[in-house]
Amino acid sequence: MGRSLLIICTGMIIVFGLLEMNIQKKQLQTIQRSAFYANELQARNLANAAIDITIAKLEADPAFRNNSSPWQVTLDKGIASVLIEDVNTDTLKLTSQASLDGQNTKVIAWLKQYQKSSIPDIMAAFGIYNNNFSYTGNGTYAINGYDNDNPDDSTNALPGMIVPDETSRDVVLADKNKDNIYGTGGTPSIDVNDLDFTTYTDLINELADNPLTKFIPSGNYKGTLGSEKNPGVFFIDSYVKLAGGLSEGYGIMIVRSSGDLDLSGALDINGNFIFHGLVIFEDGWKFGGAGTPLIDGAVLVGSDNPDHYIDINITGTVDINYNSKSVGYARLAADRILKPGAVFKIMKVYE
Repeated sequence: MGRSLLIICTGMIIVFGLLEMNIQKKQLQTIQRSAFYANELQARNLANAAIDITIAKLEADPAFRNNSSPWQVTLDKGIASVLIEDVNTDTLKLTSQASLDGQNTKVIAWLKQYQKSSIPDIMAAFGIYNNNFSYTGNGTYAINGYDNDNPDDSTNALPGMIVPDETSRDVVLADKNKDNIYGTGGTPSIDVNDLDFTTYTDLINELADNPLTKFIPSGNYKGTLGSEKNPGVFFIDSYVKLAGGLSEGYGIMIVRSSGDLDLSGALDINGNFIFHGLVIFEDGWKFGGAGTPLIDGAVLVGSDNPDHYIDINITGTVDINYNSKSVGYARLAADRILKPGAVFKIMKVYE
């Protein structure tokens, strides 16, 4: 009896021991699998992080290629190598490889290169960026959001005017000549969007501090205002009257609150003056016109102080037409001065 019991107990000990070994083995396998997946995930994260770092380096220096050899990226957890290949003039292929504790991974990303612009997207022919303003339209002026570069194609059309809220829209709608505002969405074409003028304030400050920017002297001005091939950036911070013989300008014109822009009627034989580009009125609207002056591009009015009051009174035969080509002159003028570089966007990724 005693011997039988001893044999049974011994057998049970052996069985339980085998069970314990099997459990420990499975636990070890689970731990190993978890470590494998963790290492694989970390290696993939290393490869993706190396791609992000490479994109940042390309945006700082779009010509960077490391002589067609993989670029070594050192990170906290390890090292990844990234090969940069040109697929075509504006498409790049990045192949990032990383390893961690024996786990190797590869991530391939295709990038699209875009030219970064200093000027934010233009959303209307005439943008009023503050909600503290008055608006009066007199004479035979017109504000037109249809692209003057290709008036028969509505695909690039914009609203005639954009304002920051419905209350601002009601201010413009109360004007007797509101039907002089044309563009998408019917007549009067007035869109509402959450606008922020501080983006343009930063742009204005950068341009003002640049030695290539031209400040127009006060009084009668008979000099040049850029050309189609060489658009410029022009500041008006005192009273300026564009005198006879000056018929066109190209680029960006910034009129500050202390300045007036007076377009007299004898700018050329037709009494017309055309500015091809972007005109920004900072902190106030001081714009008088005789003859038939035209801003062919876009106009912005605003202040970085939301409480600043702006009195907008459009008189005479001043016309404001959106023109995508003319906005391009403004972008060219700003980008030449500020040199914003390139932007790379990921189109697709394979892991």
